[in-house]
Amino acid sequence: MNNQLKPCPFCGSTAHVSISDCEMGRRRYMAYAECDNMDCEAMLDTELFEDEEEARQEVIKMWNRRVNNGYSERF
Repeated sequence: MNNQLKPCPFCGSTAHVSISDCEMGRRRYMAYAECDNMDCEAMLDTELFEDEEEARQEVIKMWNRRVNNGYSERF
């Protein structure tokens, strides 16, 4: 699976992934993708996962998703 984040969809800056963990009877992980441009503040996060890598891959997939997938339609 792709571990690279696309540039921010709002400002075009680079982005990074962070992982947060918590104990709720068992260890769970939430991943965040955040724009590196402090003026942009774009961020999204995942639900809780039991596997850290699964959370990371899910947030990468979510961040990299684009509505038109890079293609524009002409009418």
